[in-house]
Amino acid sequence: MGYCQYLKYMTKVQFSDNLDKKIHLQDGLSPIRRLNHASKMLGKSVFIKDDSDISSVYGGSKVRKLEFILYDALNKGAKNLVTIGSWGSHHILATARHTQALDLNLHAVVLAQPELPHIDFTISQSISAGAHLYPVSNELKAFLKIRSLMKAMQKARLNPYFISLGGSSDFGVLGTVNAAIEILDQTDGVLRSDRYPIYMALGSGSSVAGLALGLALAGRVNPINAIQVTSSMVVNRFVLKRLLKSAAQLLVGPSQQKSLVSLAESMIIIDKTHLGKGYGWPTPEGQNAIDMCAGDDLTLDPIYTGKVFSALISSGESQEEILYWHTHAHTLPFNPQDLRLPSWYAQRRKR
Repeated sequence: MGYCQYLKYMTKVQFSDNLDKKIHLQDGLSPIRRLNHASKMLGKSVFIKDDSDISSVYGGSKVRKLEFILYDALNKGAKNLVTIGSWGSHHILATARHTQALDLNLHAVVLAQPELPHIDFTISQSISAGAHLYPVSNELKAFLKIRSLMKAMQKARLNPYFISLGGSSDFGVLGTVNAAIEILDQTDGVLRSDRYPIYMALGSGSSVAGLALGLALAGRVNPINAIQVTSSMVVNRFVLKRLLKSAAQLLVGPSQQKSLVSLAESMIIIDKTHLGKGYGWPTPEGQNAIDMCAGDDLTLDPIYTGKVFSALISSGESQEEILYWHTHAHTLPFNPQDLRLPSWYAQRRKR
């Protein structure tokens, strides 16, 4: 099997021309496997699409976005990347790691978040990978800092390129369009039904939008349970619609865009009930999910994946087969003594 078996809206040539314009950062296909312990506990067959080790440089589904975003940046002659995220942003860390070998400088504006042990690791690793971090206290100051960085670099002819929060852009969406076709290939003959529900995190929106577009291109309609892990101010149905529309323009002709976006949008079910106190705050249900998945040698985090799996657990899903997309990177244990932490972060922790 392959891409062309599923395409309803595009020819093979159109598909290849649009979705092969990327740099290759993945080591290969990420696996799909059955979570035997979780399946036994829930009385259903739960499968995982596991992107955690998709790249030996740094994993997670953000790598899929970066393949297209960095291709576009290099194609436009960029030398400096400017982006935004929280203190513990895996988007910033993934971008820093994967730009090290590309002769690109990364400048990241960072916002505070509830303190968790992984934040020390991501800040330290981002700095070690060459990222320049600019702390700000609120979203308005973040906007102003980004604008000043871009203007200064443009004036100095340093060719800046802006990457939005979480890599959510039309090019970022393309990474998970490809992933949808990958999932269809891998589940064919493994899952009995082709209408299985999919559970995944809704962080900045591009992964959800890309999966929905990819399934729509294949003529498939699978419920996508998008579990909100960030504020509705960051991502909501309007943001998703904008991402769907802008990416559709890169995929199909004008006469096909409306129907493609409509079908993709119809699959997305936004679930806000597992956010808890907000982005960055763990929940007791998320911890229960973390404990359950440990029985399958699967490490969830309390901010993203724990909340997604807790939604799956409590869903009362009627389908006998469920697919959980694990979009988070696998992180290794670290020694706090080895971390490089900036003075501004150390000072704020003492407050």
